[in-house]
Amino acid sequence: MMKPALSPAANRYAPGRKILSSMSLRNRIALYYTGATALLMALVFSAILFSIDRIVYRHFDDELNHEVEETLEDAGVTGRIFSGFDAFQNSGIENTWNREHKAEINKHDADASFIQLVDLNGLVVRKSPNLGRSVLTFKPGNADVRYFNSIVEDESVRQVQVPLFNKEGKSEAWLIVAIPTRNSMQVLLDLKNIMLLSFPVIILLLFILTRAIAGRSIRPIDEVIATAETLTQANLDQRIPLPRKQDELYRMSVTINALLDRLQE
Repeated sequence: MMKPALSPAANRYAPGRKILSSMSLRNRIALYYTGATALLMALVFSAILFSIDRIVYRHFDDELNHEVEETLEDAGVTGRIFSGFDAFQNSGIENTWNREHKAEINKHDADASFIQLVDLNGLVVRKSPNLGRSVLTFKPGNADVRYFNSIVEDESVRQVQVPLFNKEGKSEAWLIVAIPTRNSMQVLLDLKNIMLLSFPVIILLLFILTRAIAGRSIRPIDEVIATAETLTQANLDQRIPLPRKQDELYRMSVTINALLDRLQE
C-alpha cells in the first residue's frame, strides 16, 4: 500500500520534525524549556522597556507642564486667557528663559528649554533666544494640548503645544515649549542594547544548564537501557537499581524489575 503524500505544509515542517526526532531526550527537554523561558524573558524585557519608556516620557511631559506654567505666570496669563502678544514681549518668554539660563546662550545645552509663541496662522511672534534662526514645529487643526516629538537643528526634542484663548473662549495663539531628549534617550538606548546583548548569552547559558540538569534527571533511564542490553537467559537475576526518589522513573524501574521477576520464574 502506498503511503499518502504529505501536504506542502507537512513537507515544510518535516525537516524540523526530523531534527527533533533525532535529538536525544535530554536535548529535547533542554530545547523546550529554553524556548519557553526565552519567550517569557522576551515578554518581560519588552514590558520593562515599555514601562521605562512611558515613565521617561511622563517625566518629559511633567517638565514641559512646569515650563508652561512658569512662562504663563511671568507673562501674567492666568487660566490660559490670552490678552495679547505684548504680555510676552518683555516678561514671558525672554525672562523665563534668561532666568533659567543666565550663562552664555548655548543651543546645545542639554537642560535648555525652547519657548515659542505663534498666532493662529502659525506665524512665529515670539521665541526664546536659544532657538536662533530655528523654529519649533507647529501642528494646527487641534484646540487641545498636544505632546509630540520633533527635531530642532538635528536635536531631538519633546514638545507641548498649548492653546491660548480670548475671553470668549476662542483660540487666539499657541504657546509651544520644547526640551531636549538626547541624554535620557541615550540612557534608554543603552538599556535596550544591554538587554539585546545579554539575551542570547542568558539563553545559551540556560540551555547548557538545563541540558546538564535534564541529563542528571534521566540517568535512571540510561541505567535501565544498560541493564536491558546486558540481559540474557543466563543472567535473568540481574535487576535495575531503584532511584532514590519515588517518582515516575522509580515506578518504571519497579515495573521492569517485576517483569524480570516473572521472566525468571
